[in-house]
Amino acid sequence: MPSDGSEPTQYVTHGVRMGNGKLAVLQGMRSDELKARHQEYCKSSGGRDAYDETINIIGEDVVDVIVCQQEQSDTPASEVGTATITPYYTPSITLVPPNRNAPVNSNYTLDGYMHYSTNAGGEYSLAMAADKCSISNGGIVGSNVYNGRLNIRVVCVSHNAGTWPVYLNGCIPGLCATAIGEVRARH
Repeated sequence: MPSDGSEPTQYVTHGVRMGNGKLAVLQGMRSDELKARHQEYCKSSGGRDAYDETINIIGEDVVDVIVCQQEQSDTPASEVGTATITPYYTPSITLVPPNRNAPVNSNYTLDGYMHYSTNAGGEYSLAMAADKCSISNGGIVGSNVYNGRLNIRVVCVSHNAGTWPVYLNGCIPGLCATAIGEVRARH
């Protein structure tokens, strides 16, 4: 998706259709043009494109999705005299779900963020759902991360006027959280 906010001209269409109407988008299934747009967006927000590091499961109203990750790690250990001190970062998650108005019968963008810190590297999961606009994915978080951020940017199409909750669920090793936002589709 262009960083100027204009609507994408190329959509996520390649993947494995699941029985529930969702699409499993496997690694390496984006076009080169779409991948370049995603990388540009992630770079402009200070992160890196993490889309191809997992299987992304998207809902039927999803037009495009970007997954960005940014991690800042500290030096794993330091020596004080004869003792080695490894910094400890209390595992934490802060979720920021989208909360916005959207036009009816048009594309709209939802951004969900998971900020985290952890000493234990391992698998993460992040999922966002608003009616038929949904994405779920997972990947790896590093060790000794004091300032990590995952951003899911999803472009969906709205069909009807209404108000829907946006559920954002995130997990890092040993810790999960849920936050609820809202999307309001109006004429």
